[in-house]
This record gives sequence, C-alpha cells and structure tokens, in this order.
Amino acid sequence: MERFEVVQRLAAVATTYDVRVHGTEPIVLVVRGAPMSLTPKFVITDPGEEKELASLQGNFNKTEFHVHDVEKKEVATVTFPSIALKKTLSLKVGDKTYTADAGVLAFEYDFKCQDAKGNVAIEVKKKEGLTHVRDRFVVECGADMPREVAVLITVAIHSRYFEMV
Repeated sequence: MERFEVVQRLAAVATTYDVRVHGTEPIVLVVRGAPMSLTPKFVITDPGEEKELASLQGNFNKTEFHVHDVEKKEVATVTFPSIALKKTLSLKVGDKTYTADAGVLAFEYDFKCQDAKGNVAIEVKKKEGLTHVRDRFVVECGADMPREVAVLITVAIHSRYFEMV
C-alpha cells in the first residue's frame, strides 16, 4: 500500500493541501480549491508543472462528491449521509463499492473504505483532533487505487466532516 500525508495549508486564498509521501519532506501533489465557490471544487496537480491530474466536485450540502480524471471522465463517487450520528461514507470506484464508518465522537478518526469481503481500498486517518491549527491526514491506498483518487477522497472527507465553512 502506498502511504501519503495530506496537510491543509495555512493562509491560502482558497483551501489548499500539500501531499507528501509519508515520512518524506518533498511535496509530490498539490490540491487547490476554487475560491469563493458555493460548491466544493478542487483540482489536484503536480507541484512543479501545475498540470491538472484529476478533479473533485461536490454538491452544495457536501453529501456527494465526484472524482474526474484529466479527461473529465468520472472515476469515483463518494456519498455521505445528510444527517447522521456517525461519520460514515460510501465510495464507488468503477463497479466496486466500499463503505467506511469512523464512529460517533472521537479525537482519532479512521475511515477504512472496505468492500463487503473486508478488502481495504483506501484508509484515511486523522489523529490530531482539535489540538492543531491545520488538519493532517495519513492516507493509505491499495495497489488498485490511483493515488489521485485516494487523495481527493481524503479532501472530500475533510470538506464534509472537518471544515467549518
């Protein structure tokens, strides 16, 4: 499994995340949100070339997000409940469906997206709770899961459950 760290950037005009291979310093991907948008919109780029690799778009209520590849073809959809006591999600990638349940109230969250047989496609962990200024996630993605999809699913989770706006 590939392992990445997704960190919210401080003092950015729009919501921005730096992505590193876990345990290393160089930024390998950058995710930028659209400023002043009523619905969440993000693009993931290579930090050097600024070439768009994939995009994420959510609805106004942040209950459904769609991941598109560079050719604007939908490759994944993540849905969240409108009202729920637990932080849950349903992820569809191709013809496969995964679900995750991160619990009710906790300071450590673990979104383990797994299919009905228990096979894990993506695991997103947030450990800092309310003690840090910016949010930080550790993301593990399986061999079948493109890293861009795993990172953008992490951004969708952050947008839905942890952003105050």
